Amino acid sequence: MAKIFEGCKNAMNIMRLKAGLNDDGRRIDRILRRFCADLPVSAIHRLLRKGRVLIDGKRAEQGKRVRDGQLIEVRGVDTRARSDFSRRLDKPVPAKNKINVLYEGGGILAIDKPCGMRVQEELGAMARAYLEGKTAPSLSFTPGPLHRLDRWASGVLVFGCSLAGAQLFSALMRESLLQKTYIALLEGSLRGEQVWQDNLFYSNTLRKTQSATSAQIDGGKYAETHAAPLELCGGFTLAKIEIKTGRTHQIRAQAAARGFPLYGDRKYGGKNHPPFFLHAYSLMFPKDSPFPLSIYAPVPSAFAQKLSELGFDSRGLLDSDLC
Repeated sequence: MAKIFEGCKNAMNIMRLKAGLNDDGRRIDRILRRFCADLPVSAIHRLLRKGRVLIDGKRAEQGKRVRDGQLIEVRGVDTRARSDFSRRLDKPVPAKNKINVLYEGGGILAIDKPCGMRVQEELGAMARAYLEGKTAPSLSFTPGPLHRLDRWASGVLVFGCSLAGAQLFSALMRESLLQKTYIALLEGSLRGEQVWQDNLFYSNTLRKTQSATSAQIDGGKYAETHAAPLELCGGFTLAKIEIKTGRTHQIRAQAAARGFPLYGDRKYGGKNHPPFFLHAYSLMFPKDSPFPLSIYAPVPSAFAQKLSELGFDSRGLLDSDLC
């Protein structure tokens, strides 16, 4: 932290910051908004308008982009007004448990997320602790998850370790060039492959996702899911599911809407006891990306055990070519 926060408290109230590699190309106002989250946006804009923000000794304009190694001076601001983000840089969050790393490189970190663990509050802190000392100091970037997994879902979860890695991964997601495959235990017998297409809307009041039509709401966001049965047993289905979009609770909502709620997913109509069983099994990248062609996460033992209890042959889940 000492390398990027060189604040001094004197009569002029000057805060000195040094930009790092993961700040390169970012706008000065965005860097200050991230680093000085205690200051309102209007105050940051006022500092820029009044010429109180300098980059290498020159006045910084509103949209000025910062380069690696440049010295930023902010005058007329209380140097104690530092964000939670900057405090996290000062003191890493200790990890209570070790994370299971599936891949590390190219500016990303792929982790095998355990069922029941919250991504932001728990796994995020553990990932930051693991990456402490491995990532370049930055004013505006901190390692964080690049997509979502529900608390009770398990499997491949990717964190950004660098700005470049995070931007590339996000671009691949945005352009639908990543193939995400899940293994799910569904209630009901899914016979044959199906393509589920809906416009989905997440209700903050109900804290669940509905189709825009059923919720009587115009619009919604397009969601597409491909589902195929791997094995049927006793009124349940072990299914392979590929998502073409990434909406909140997409698989849970779309499966339930067609009469196949996840086993144990009571929020979406499941009749059995929680937790539900949904595992992010694999993530496949395009051939021309700097990332590996695929990343796999083995099915958790609790998932395999539940399948055995229900009469499924779960041995095949250990094969990496399942999907």
